[in-house]
Amino acid sequence: SRSRREEEGDGPKLTDNSKAIGQKKLRKRNNVKLSWAEGTAEVGGMKIVVIKNVFGLEEASEPEFKKELSEDLLAECSKRCGHVDKVTVFERNPEGVVAVKFKDAEAAEKCVQLMDGRFFARRKLISHFWDGVTNYKIEEDPTEASAAREADEEERLSAFNAALDAMSSTDSGEDSSDYE
Repeated sequence: SRSRREEEGDGPKLTDNSKAIGQKKLRKRNNVKLSWAEGTAEVGGMKIVVIKNVFGLEEASEPEFKKELSEDLLAECSKRCGHVDKVTVFERNPEGVVAVKFKDAEAAEKCVQLMDGRFFARRKLISHFWDGVTNYKIEEDPTEASAAREADEEERLSAFNAALDAMSSTDSGEDSSDYE
């Protein structure tokens, strides 16, 4: 037999025990969402490795640099460490930073051990787990960005003035006393 609550659509009445179980499941789900393990319950489940000193800024300006470096690191890390989900090259970072995201924490641990202290293009690599906070992305040189913004603004103002001039020349035949 159904209770009046169930008939009204509120569902079955929860006991204190079932409420506690539900709250425990919710806490566990939230802990997994907020953990470093990125959705798994692994201990030490860090899967993103940061490798520094991989390249210099002069190399990063070459065409196809980012694509070729990503492909090389993907192949090397996949072969020697384990499944790689993603390689991110921060081509404007002066420290020559690359981030490699692995499918599991064991592969990431192998990568840290393999790459830390290794020499690559006559540079000694520094490899560690990502701290979850540091943003290695560098947008662009502020002076270049400022000059580009000023040029864009001048272009927009010129276009706006031209549009206003075009509007005023079409309105010149009409009585403009309504607008003054």
